[in-house]
Amino acid sequence: MSSKKSYYEIGGEAARMYSTIDDYLELTLTRDADKIAKTRKYGAVIGFGAAAVLIIIAVVIHTLLASLLLVAFAVAAALAGVYITRYDGQYTHAKWVNAIIDKDGIDKVYKDFISAKPAGMTLVGARYLFVRGTDMARIDDVEKFYIRKDIETDQVRGCYISAEVRENGRKRSFDIMPVTSRGNEPREALRNFEKTVKELNRNAKKDI
Repeated sequence: MSSKKSYYEIGGEAARMYSTIDDYLELTLTRDADKIAKTRKYGAVIGFGAAAVLIIIAVVIHTLLASLLLVAFAVAAALAGVYITRYDGQYTHAKWVNAIIDKDGIDKVYKDFISAKPAGMTLVGARYLFVRGTDMARIDDVEKFYIRKDIETDQVRGCYISAEVRENGRKRSFDIMPVTSRGNEPREALRNFEKTVKELNRNAKKDI
C-alpha cells in the first residue's frame, strides 16, 4: 500500500482481503474511502491556507517578536497540512502491519491469516502471528516471548505474555495476552504458549 492510498481506496480483491485482516487486528478508524480523501483534501487546504495567511500577517506586522511567533505558527500549520495529506484513517499500530503487508504482499499475508490456528488471543500461521486487536509480526522476526509486568507503586497491576520483535533493524514489543501474576504461573503460561506456537507453526508449514 502506498502512503497516499489505503487498501480501501484501491478497492477490489485487495480491499476485501485487507478488510478481513482489519476485522481481526482492528486497524482502521474509518473504511470510507471518500471520507479519507476528503479529510486529506480539506485538512491540507486549511493547514496550508492558515500558514499562508500567517506569513502574510507576519510580513505586514513590523514587530519582530510578533512576526517570529506568527512565522512559528505558520510553520506548525504547514507541517500539520503535510501530516494530513498522509492521513489513511487508521490507528497508530496499523503502520507496522501495513509495512509487513506492503513488503510481503497482501495475498501471502491473507492466505496465512485464513489458515492460521488459535493460541489464546493469537492466531499462529506458517509465517505470521496475528494478535487480536493488537498487532502482527513475522514469526521469524520474533526474537523472544517474555513476561511483562505492569507495576505501579510496587503493585503488579497486570501481567502479560509479550513478544519482542526485530524488523528491518528496528526493535519493538507488544503484548499478546494477559496471564495471572501468582507464583510460577506466569512462567508456566509462557512455556505453554511457546510450546503451542512452535507446534502450530510447525504444522502450518507442512501445509504450504
